[in-house]
Amino acid sequence: QMEEGGDHHVIIRNVINMIRDMKMKVLVEGVETQETADEMSGIGCDYLQGYYFSRPLPMDEFAEKYMHGHTGEGKHPPAGLSGEFGS
Repeated sequence: QMEEGGDHHVIIRNVINMIRDMKMKVLVEGVETQETADEMSGIGCDYLQGYYFSRPLPMDEFAEKYMHGHTGEGKHPPAGLSGEFGS
């Protein structure tokens, strides 16, 4: 969790702004809580990844869970996935 007004919050927000100014997308890894997911989305992150969404999975389990719409826990599948994953 980032405390509001802390130096690291300023650094992260500015790095995100710099990346977006370069017309790039922002991926945050290590998201473990709903609070962090909301916070990162709120400051402009495009993609979130971490244990909050899922532990690492073998490809076939990943495809079944996220590519076929079975999120299982009511959480949204990772952003940016397309139906072209796997075969």
